[in-house]
Amino acid sequence: MRAFYLLLVLTVGLVGCTEDKDVSTKAPSRDDHVWKEQVQALKKAKAVEKTLQDAAARQHNAISE
Repeated sequence: MRAFYLLLVLTVGLVGCTEDKDVSTKAPSRDDHVWKEQVQALKKAKAVEKTLQDAAARQHNAISE
């Protein structure tokens, strides 16, 4: 039984150390990351905020004239 466990451990070790040939060769770009969608949402929100601030400034100028 000991020989079985030793053989099992060695087999798992060898399988874990083998090189994977099917790995994609595409290098991740700077924009590919875990929070990509959140960053895009923040950029979109900042653009909307700028639009709202511009509209508020135009309205304030129209009122004050």
